[in-house]
Amino acid sequence: MTIHRNGIVKIADNNHFVPDITILTGSHEIGNHYRRAGDGVKLEYKIGSGNWIGAESTLVNGCQIGDGVIVRACALVTKDCEDDHLYLAVPC
Repeated sequence: MTIHRNGIVKIADNNHFVPDITILTGSHEIGNHYRRAGDGVKLEYKIGSGNWIGAESTLVNGCQIGDGVIVRACALVTKDCEDDHLYLAVPC
């Protein structure tokens, strides 16, 4: 698992993380046309318990993962994931 930038990631117990998961904990405000990457933003993630996060998945936008969630391999998670659901697609 790779955690990029300087945000916060809180992970509960009993999770299964497959290789090459990426969590992007930082982003930028949209700047003006002279510099589109404006001020930096720290994102916070909470990953519940009993989850299975598939290989090469990417989490962005500070999404929250509930309990008992399955994120399929290669998924791009952009929004919160509810308990006991399966998430697959780009984006999901």
